[in-house]
Amino acid sequence: MATERELAQLLEAGLVGVATVRWGWKALEGAEAPPSLPLVTLQRSVASATAYLDMCDPRNPAESLPLVDTTLQVHVWVAQYEAARLLNATVRGLILGAGGWVLQAEVDDYEPAFRAWRISGEYTGAGMAVE
Repeated sequence: MATERELAQLLEAGLVGVATVRWGWKALEGAEAPPSLPLVTLQRSVASATAYLDMCDPRNPAESLPLVDTTLQVHVWVAQYEAARLLNATVRGLILGAGGWVLQAEVDDYEPAFRAWRISGEYTGAGMAVE
């Protein structure tokens, strides 16, 4: 199973020359203009240990790192809708091919501030070490 960091690196390598990939948010190029496109960002929305609380003994060093179910939001921004769908299909294939991640939902919308179509995918990885 690919960790969050490994997933970001995999997307960077798989999309080199195609799109900028950012793990988390960084400052835009300028406040007056939308960012350079195409753009792919990853951000963790939830890392929940609830399902594993009764499985780990914090007094045992081997079990001291909690396991979590991690939910990532992956956003693809492209100026043209069809191109956004195509890039998103590539991103989805890379994520699912990495193993351990399951697609929960996708949402398409137009982002006027970026002047681009945004396709947001939500992926869940179960039983991961927290990063």
